[in-house]
Amino acid sequence: MTSLLMSKTKMFLSSTLIVLIGGSWNTIRVCSAGRYGQTCDELCNGNCKNNETCDNYSGKCWSGCKDGLYGDICNQTCGHCRNIACEQTSGKCLSGCLEGWKGTLCNTCTFKSIWWY
Repeated sequence: MTSLLMSKTKMFLSSTLIVLIGGSWNTIRVCSAGRYGQTCDELCNGNCKNNETCDNYSGKCWSGCKDGLYGDICNQTCGHCRNIACEQTSGKCLSGCLEGWKGTLCNTCTFKSIWWY
């Protein structure tokens, strides 16, 4: 038999589920949409593709990042990639770099400085 109790905590930052499974009570915290973390005090940054909310436990964007961003929580900016988007986990520019940039992340400038005196 499974029983379920639910309470709202921290001004609705999360819901606490108390579940009876096989005679043992288990507590599960579920963060409200737009929040994540162990105590649900982290805010999703709004950088997930298609304006989807982040995962309410890890903060990850399971649908991917908006173009121009990468990282687990889409908080890092891609380099000077040819098509703006980069690989979500590494930031590698998949279509190469814009003119004047090089490197895997297209973050090394190849322009030579010219000084006028």
